[in-house]
Amino acid sequence: MTDPETKTQKSLTDLTADLTALREDFMKLSTSVRDLVQTQATSTTKRVAGAVGDARHKLSNEMASAKDQLEGHLGAMTTDLENTIERNPLLAVFVGAAVGFVVGLASRSHK
Repeated sequence: MTDPETKTQKSLTDLTADLTALREDFMKLSTSVRDLVQTQATSTTKRVAGAVGDARHKLSNEMASAKDQLEGHLGAMTTDLENTIERNPLLAVFVGAAVGFVVGLASRSHK
């Protein structure tokens, strides 16, 4: 072989080796990026799930507190109404009759 042919063959061999190395580096980079994306996705999923769980727990506590307050207010109103009826039974009968009369008038058909 002549000297230019040897240089061309060496250049071709070097180019092939460089392309092979570049291909391997690209595969390693692809794997690294994929692993990084999977790690970030898993981390984000865990954080979102934790935040949703915390929000659900907080909402549940707030609803339980509101329920307890409402039951307390309704209990107090029921007790007040019972005491009023016990103090003024005749007035309670008249109020009940008046409410019944108004409901009857409202539900009567208008022809």
